[in-house]
Amino acid sequence: MMKWVSNLSLVLGVIGSVVIIINGIRDLFASKPVFTMVIVCLSIFFLLVFFVQMYKRRTKQKLDINEPSNIFEQKGFIHIFEEEDGKHSMLYEMLSNAERSVDIIVYYGDGILNVLRTRNFHEKISNGVNLRLLVANTDKDLLKETGKLEENDPILRATDTRKIIEDMKKDIMPNPNGRTGTIEWHEYNTEVRYAVIIIDGKWAWWTPYHTGIRVEQTTSFVLEKMKNGKSFIDLCVKHFEKLWRRYD
Repeated sequence: MMKWVSNLSLVLGVIGSVVIIINGIRDLFASKPVFTMVIVCLSIFFLLVFFVQMYKRRTKQKLDINEPSNIFEQKGFIHIFEEEDGKHSMLYEMLSNAERSVDIIVYYGDGILNVLRTRNFHEKISNGVNLRLLVANTDKDLLKETGKLEENDPILRATDTRKIIEDMKKDIMPNPNGRTGTIEWHEYNTEVRYAVIIIDGKWAWWTPYHTGIRVEQTTSFVLEKMKNGKSFIDLCVKHFEKLWRRYD
């Protein structure tokens, strides 16, 4: 309603300015009074300002529709990291701020679990944070082929993952002041095309897979849940929950 009133006021202002200019020019030819000249000049100035504002508004609308950065921001993409460009430090900070849950989908799991253990993440679990991990089934041909391309042994990495999980469980201490968190994990058999770390359902670290290139050497995106509208992180949460229920 307010936008409609504003547009109507602009249109009436333009019409009024045109009328004033026409009448002013007619008066100028008749008697050339100074006051009439001032009014005409102000009206012309108003028209110029109006057309400049309309041009800026149309340009901004085009940018809002077509500018990729704006589209990404509207979906909750707040940062992009290329390879080792300081991305680990931001990931560590996000994990250290977890309050309720950390949900992870990866191929192997040993890499991120080693990070969590060296950062004493078991203390967060002792204080009520739940860690859920989905890792690929090592019997899958996809994982075997990925291991060959990355020149690593998927069976060995899967064994390391299980060992780290058991070691972290031993480190967890019961919380005397509240609920103690848990560590749970499952293997999935579907083909997952990205790695994701979801923190409290509000933040996420999303990395598309490029088969044959290790995750830490690829581009990662930091996601945030938006207050208005759908966020890309909502799809990540939905996907994780669907996979988790499938293999729980």
